[in-house]
Amino acid sequence: MASAAAAMTTLMFKNVPRQYVARKLLAQVEMCVGAGCVDFVYVPWNAAEGGNQGFAFVNFMTQDAAERGIVSLAKATWPGLRTNRKIKIAPAFVQGLGANLVHCAHKVPADAEEKHQPLVWHEGE
Repeated sequence: MASAAAAMTTLMFKNVPRQYVARKLLAQVEMCVGAGCVDFVYVPWNAAEGGNQGFAFVNFMTQDAAERGIVSLAKATWPGLRTNRKIKIAPAFVQGLGANLVHCAHKVPADAEEKHQPLVWHEGE
């Protein structure tokens, strides 16, 4: 197992259906991995196109939970959609809750609708 300093907890999800927002992705993750294992979900939104950008970032509270996410979700298909696109998952370049918050502070428009902002929990709240 990797050291705490090198822990991989943030995953990038690819092939995210364009209509998905953070809460919908969270529901899918929690259904497969369990509730309370995530402290950050961000689905970048393209307001001009009226949909997300096809990828998302999820930070799990532990590396073990992130690994369960990979095992449970990688190469599965998105439920309830008429598509055979497989979920692709890779370690994100930015790792950890704090680093993701700093990164998003420069990426998310201040006037973004609430449903297009990152979801964040601190110690489960």
